[in-house]
Amino acid sequence: MSKLPTYIWKIIVITLSFGLALPVNQIQAVTILTAAQSVIDTTIIKEDTAFTSPSKIVIVPISLPNNDSNVSGRDWARGLYYYLVANESRPGFTDIPFHYIVSADGTVFKGNQGGDERKVAIDGVSGSPIVIAYLSFKKQINFDVRAETSLVELITEVANRNVIPPSEITLAGLTLSRNDSEKIIKLTKTDTIGTWQTSLNKMIEVVRSRYAPQTRQYNIQINSVTLPAEGVNPGTPVTGKISITNKGDKGLYGDTNTELIATAKNVGRESRFYITGDWLSTTQFGFMPEGGSIPAGGTAEFEFKFYVPLFFGRQEEEFELRTVSGQVVANSTFKAGLNINRPAGTIVQIRNTEVGFLRLRSGPSGLVNNEIGRVYQGERYFQINDAGNGYIQIKLPDGRTGWISKGYVSYI
Repeated sequence: MSKLPTYIWKIIVITLSFGLALPVNQIQAVTILTAAQSVIDTTIIKEDTAFTSPSKIVIVPISLPNNDSNVSGRDWARGLYYYLVANESRPGFTDIPFHYIVSADGTVFKGNQGGDERKVAIDGVSGSPIVIAYLSFKKQINFDVRAETSLVELITEVANRNVIPPSEITLAGLTLSRNDSEKIIKLTKTDTIGTWQTSLNKMIEVVRSRYAPQTRQYNIQINSVTLPAEGVNPGTPVTGKISITNKGDKGLYGDTNTELIATAKNVGRESRFYITGDWLSTTQFGFMPEGGSIPAGGTAEFEFKFYVPLFFGRQEEEFELRTVSGQVVANSTFKAGLNINRPAGTIVQIRNTEVGFLRLRSGPSGLVNNEIGRVYQGERYFQINDAGNGYIQIKLPDGRTGWISKGYVSYI
């Protein structure tokens, strides 16, 4: 390892912002130097499993403690790695907390080895940012004109590739704090000083004019969907498992727009397996927890829950996977079903009514008892009481009970 300039070890405060006036010429694909091309020793980097779907972009101008304009961008980029990544003597990051680094002369370097989806946490910045470090000098309050084109090309490319709208390009300041005794290092958002906001506004206008987000194509394989094979009793929840391989080049993450959900196909008002309070809707259930993910090329297994309905024998439904944003995932259709035992007890099925539903009341009368819910044609319930006046009491899947008119049910 070659000896680094002493200024590298003096970098304590990092100023973060984003912005610059843009040229209006045609934007070309940006050239990004790899770690090998920058002569960066990647053996100091540790594997990290913190990944997510990015939702915004910030730029971090990093100022030298002096005004030494003779420092090359390559040396500076190397110095950031050695200073910010942990070693035996001090705490640090597992990898550099920047996705890209842009020098004042417009050279673009690859940042962390995990790519755009590598999670970088900044206190005070919500969402999952893609962080671009800009190497400025101490007295600079704006971007060097030599770097403008590279910054515009890079930001536009990153925004389009990750479907990050121009409204999610932000300006902030950033400080670095390191606690050697507790082995803690973190980044915190602060204010900025200078004309960065003015430059940012101009940059956003140009990026907006070239914003053409790439439609994300999902490529997955459903390996298995398993539920209890033996007979199960109606009126109870059961747990199933789904195994999925991500054959795409981007990860899938719970609690983001890339989260996968299962949607029942060709059903009526609701899925027979719907669980009140557990499913996302009467036809959709989620299975990827917050923090759950399927990395590119990886396989993961998730649990989900079905309610066992009052329909007997083999009961199946067809489902397909969609993203939270509603995009249907190709080749993701699957069937799931249960072998259901016939239980003891009286079961009723709701018949058609003039209004399309039957009112569920708090007591055995339609005159003095309030409506507490509704049941619909084709649904089945346990009858638990008969008032003898034309009203019966039924039990709902969530445990609640109510009274309905006996004239609109069939006995199963």
